[in-house]
Amino acid sequence: MATVKTPPNAGAQNVGLDTCTTCHRSKGQDYRAGTHGAGVTGANACETCHGPGSLHVEGGGDKTKIMKGHTLKR
Repeated sequence: MATVKTPPNAGAQNVGLDTCTTCHRSKGQDYRAGTHGAGVTGANACETCHGPGSLHVEGGGDKTKIMKGHTLKR
């Protein structure tokens, strides 16, 4: 039987693209240009793959509180 890990951001809330790009400016530019996350749109676009970001933001960018979209691992 497979083991399912609890996501690192369980209980977090969406913060939105504008909040994400406050710190991740170059990723936001790539995203908007279509080279990062092509095809995903909307205010919570980053969080479509990375999960809700409130705990990551509240933790001062704590990398253990967000999922990496390409692997869905911490």
